[in-house]
Amino acid sequence: MYKIETRRVSVWYGPHKALDAVSLALERNQVLALIGPSGCGKSTFLRLLNRMNDFVEGFRLEGQVLIDGEDIYAPGVDPVHLRRRVGMVLPEANAVPFFHLRECSLRSAPAKSAQGVSHPRAGLSRPLGKRLYGTK
Repeated sequence: MYKIETRRVSVWYGPHKALDAVSLALERNQVLALIGPSGCGKSTFLRLLNRMNDFVEGFRLEGQVLIDGEDIYAPGVDPVHLRRRVGMVLPEANAVPFFHLRECSLRSAPAKSAQGVSHPRAGLSRPLGKRLYGTK
């Protein structure tokens, strides 16, 4: 079983096709470098791995994305739990597309995590905002 596997993954943002039938299999502890020009789909592919594209209006996926053999886009998969397992460091100041880091970190949600109260969709914790901005 592969740690990460994609099977004929295609992604659309509205009518624009961003990825076309990408298949990839990575074993545990294997390193992959995604190299290419701006706009070629590198970030789109990486955001698939923890379902950050769920926030993008018009996003549509065909194919399968599997982590440890589990289809992470299957019905019933909790994206917040997934994001706790699959972290991401973004190159820009936005923690979640369309939300400012401060907004994400200060939102409250009914779900509890080991870190405190989590953002309802991104799984970010309130203590992050407290550390960054000195707020409650």
